Amino acid sequence: MDIKVGDIVRFEGRDVRVLRIASSILLSYFGPVRVGLSDLELIESCKPSKFEVGDSAVILDIPSTERAHYGSGWRSEMTQMIRSTQIVTEIRDDEYLGQRVRLGGLWFQTYHLENINDYDII
Repeated sequence: MDIKVGDIVRFEGRDVRVLRIASSILLSYFGPVRVGLSDLELIESCKPSKFEVGDSAVILDIPSTERAHYGSGWRSEMTQMIRSTQIVTEIRDDEYLGQRVRLGGLWFQTYHLENINDYDII
């Protein structure tokens, strides 16, 4: 199974999240590390929601170690948006960061977002 952004891997005895895959791999807690994906042990595969423009997304909280090394950069305004529902206004699929969506004018990675359009109302 291929390791992708959002997955939890084991590195140097810690379970951490993959936040970006480029010439160096960005891991929560560690920041950029120069190892190959084959040097990481997959612990948990992330299955983030897919989004389309106009979808409603709930922003879930993430640990401070992920915020500190957030792949697309974490801003203080993003912290204030945690647990809010926002409308997706733009989408980018990136080979290094995976899918990102623009919510409230800021870019979020999708691994910690919930697409509320995925749920059927009965």
